[in-house]
Order: sequence, then C-alpha cells, then structure tokens
Amino acid sequence: MLFSAVGDTSYELLLTLHIVAAVVAFAPPIVATIGGGTVPVATWRLTFYSLLATGLLGIILIVSDDAWEFSQTWISLALLVWIVMAGVGAAVVVPALRDGVKARAALGSQILTALLIVMVCLMVFKPGV
Repeated sequence: MLFSAVGDTSYELLLTLHIVAAVVAFAPPIVATIGGGTVPVATWRLTFYSLLATGLLGIILIVSDDAWEFSQTWISLALLVWIVMAGVGAAVVVPALRDGVKARAALGSQILTALLIVMVCLMVFKPGV
C-alpha cells in the first residue's frame, strides 16, 4: 500500500479527483459531439491536461492499494484506451483545430466520446475481476 487503501479517506479523495478530472477532460468533446461543432484550441489544452491528470490519478489509485493490479484485464485495457485517447487528442484534434479543419476535429471528438464510453464500461464492469 503506497498512499492509501480502498475505502480510506485519502483513497476516496484520490478517486474523487480522478472522476472530476475525467469530467473536466471529457465535457467539451461530448458537448461538441452532441452539438455537431468543435471546441476551441484553448479549451482543448484544458481537456488534454485533464486527460493526463485523469490517467495519472488512475495509476496512483492502482498502486495505492493491493486490491488492484496492472495485470487485471480491465486495468490493462483502460490504460491502453487512455493512451489511445491522449494520442487522438494530440495527433488528431489539436492539429485539426490549429489548422482550422473542423470536420477532422469533430471526428476526433466523436472518437474520444466513443473511447470514453468504452472506458466507463471498463471501469464499471471490470472485466477479468
């Protein structure tokens, strides 16, 4: 146990920060996907940093308690999805917004929204546990 154990106040605080960072990261792409528009580049910076914080907090949660291990299917898949999300944001959405290619930015937002749904399913159903 590095920081805390499942159920401890410090673990619950880390989990809360993890969830809040995820909401901050994904609210703009979801709103853009539903509204059929795009998100400004400045907002994408916040989204990208929040995505990084979400993943790092998730990793801290995993190493903070013996209940979770990187070898568990849902954690390995969630880590892979997180890496893909960061790649889509950095390689597709941000350059498209910078270059003014709204259709490509919208497609990137849709991909991120789909990946978010996959991620939430992994976190809720925890396949392999």
